[in-house]
Amino acid sequence: MSALDSRVYPRGLYVHLPFCPAICTYCDFAVERYSSIRSQLYLNALEKEFITRTPEISKDARFAPETIFLGGGTPSAFNLDEMTRFFEILSSSVDTTAAKEFTIEANPGTVDAAKLELLLKHGVNRISFGVQSFQPHLLKILGRVHGADQGPEAVRLARAAGFRNIAIDLMHGLPQQSRDDLRRDLDDAIGIGVDHISAYGLIYEDGTPIKTAVERGLLA
Repeated sequence: MSALDSRVYPRGLYVHLPFCPAICTYCDFAVERYSSIRSQLYLNALEKEFITRTPEISKDARFAPETIFLGGGTPSAFNLDEMTRFFEILSSSVDTTAAKEFTIEANPGTVDAAKLELLLKHGVNRISFGVQSFQPHLLKILGRVHGADQGPEAVRLARAAGFRNIAIDLMHGLPQQSRDDLRRDLDDAIGIGVDHISAYGLIYEDGTPIKTAVERGLLA
């Protein structure tokens, strides 16, 4: 990216953190299974990228985006030490205090009170949980690592920690998903009191285990 005119400098920042506890059956994103060694290598590269790029983006002042989004992958797959180092890297190159909305994507099975407290400490004010479904049989088909009860529990923990903006993702168009399944998912999502629901249809991407299973007649 070349130096940009100050009138059109980016007002948002997306940081990709590609590690997941496991790779879901429908996923074709740029992700890989979490390992501490790979995480450290990635953080090293990310630090160099920030040092190189942020002066180009905002050459006359410190880069101060209005929105920040940490996506993946599963950013919450990082342990506390890795997450602490990430925020040190981020804050050394970016003024995060100007962000009106600072979001992190999270898997319900990868958060606890200590991790949520750390996120709030570093200015994250919105958390988006990849719940996908509250139905055990659908979570199994999707290859999700969390159980049906962990979605509501993650929302409860986030609320108790102090998050006031909580979102969840739901999926529809899943193999073996009935309209009653979807209705129950929507009722459960509304019932736990989240602030935003994203509901999106499954895309059967080439090369994913779920599409292969459908092509072989193992799933309808």
